[in-house]
Amino acid sequence: MRGTSGVRNTHDPLRKGEGLDDLMRVFVASEITRFDGLKELFQDIKRIPGSKPVNAPKLHLTFVFLGEVDPASIDLISSRIRPLDLHRFTVKINGISAFPSPVSAGVLYLNLDESPEIRYNHRMLDAALTGFTKENRKFVPHITVSRFRDPANIQELEKKHSGIKWREEIGSIFLYRSILRPEGPIYEPLEEYQLK
Repeated sequence: MRGTSGVRNTHDPLRKGEGLDDLMRVFVASEITRFDGLKELFQDIKRIPGSKPVNAPKLHLTFVFLGEVDPASIDLISSRIRPLDLHRFTVKINGISAFPSPVSAGVLYLNLDESPEIRYNHRMLDAALTGFTKENRKFVPHITVSRFRDPANIQELEKKHSGIKWREEIGSIFLYRSILRPEGPIYEPLEEYQLK
């Protein structure tokens, strides 16, 4: 389907037996399509006990996480995003790091150089989606590549892969649905918005 703005809208809550009363886990993010130097990183991650790597085609930069929402709210959420004057930006990858720290990592991520455009887009989206956003943490632009069941020390991994660097021009953002599965989440794009 397409919304009135002409952007792609693939949302159909009745598809695949889904009921209108089912909640949807949604977030707003940009898709990452370059994976320079990540093959060896993912091989190393898989050797860490309890690691849950994100498959490369699913990598993304999250701007706002909305959590579980009623499917009936998707059109309202989208109507708040469409009129925003969001800016095109460049993702500049610069090595890896971890939350809460490389010594006790719960989340391993690709580090991003500072970008005024990314921060601007986050502020605009966060303000427009007041009432839906679920995270009160400070916004730290990053691209998650793995989670760990138990805290992991990734200091050596951080040093080894400090040379991972590339740039990617980003021209759109997506409203995504996250479908949690035992083998890993599926990210389904509900609507795409072109950046200016």
